[in-house]
Amino acid sequence: MNKESVAYQNQLRWQRIYRRNNRERAFALLGSKCFFCTQRNKKALVFHERHGNYHDTRDCFRSVLRNPQDFVVVCKRCHTGVHFCMETFGLDWEAIKEQMC
Repeated sequence: MNKESVAYQNQLRWQRIYRRNNRERAFALLGSKCFFCTQRNKKALVFHERHGNYHDTRDCFRSVLRNPQDFVVVCKRCHTGVHFCMETFGLDWEAIKEQMC
């Protein structure tokens, strides 16, 4: 094993730790259950940007930590439904929230 591959493996390890810590901090800010169905399995939860704006999914947690008021926690199933309603019916977050709750 050469030094470059060891250094690269260390970098990857620290990136995973950094992302995991940011994910936990984001859950601490927003809660750890789906807004709609109250799913609590953290592996099934994602952060949805309320305004529907694009955000980098690889570094989503940093965006959540910067602007937590712009995000909501939803499970993957509900997240798919939210985007379906946004794209198909042209609804915004507030309209979807009113219909679902």
